[in-house]
Amino acid sequence: MAIFSPPIRYTDGNRGGRQAAFTLLEVLIAMAVAAILFLSVSSICSQQLRTQSSLIRKSAADQLAWNLLEMYHLQGMPTEPLQLEGKKTLGGFDFNWRQQIERQADSGEWHLTLWITEHGESLIRQDWLWFPKGK
Repeated sequence: MAIFSPPIRYTDGNRGGRQAAFTLLEVLIAMAVAAILFLSVSSICSQQLRTQSSLIRKSAADQLAWNLLEMYHLQGMPTEPLQLEGKKTLGGFDFNWRQQIERQADSGEWHLTLWITEHGESLIRQDWLWFPKGK
């Protein structure tokens, strides 16, 4: 009595006893499907990297806006209309910023507008209103 049985040989009846194998057409179709899947995944990853880079850049611009506002918190708000602009590097990004401070004649409140751009692209525009102390 044999402990091991002989290996089973699978054959395709239409091929005259030859072993079944993939045809060239089947291999080409499988490669095409794999290529399409690879391109789809690489496209998704590329879009994710662009989105992440944009969020990091906008987060750095937002941090710059808060830093500029914090300057007034520490030094006190201006009492005269003012227009300032400058350049600042933050988080590896080169930003241009511009502030305009003016007093609203009818209400007495002050209005600060801040613009932050990078390479001509507007990233942030923020507006703040405040009343001088004692109002």
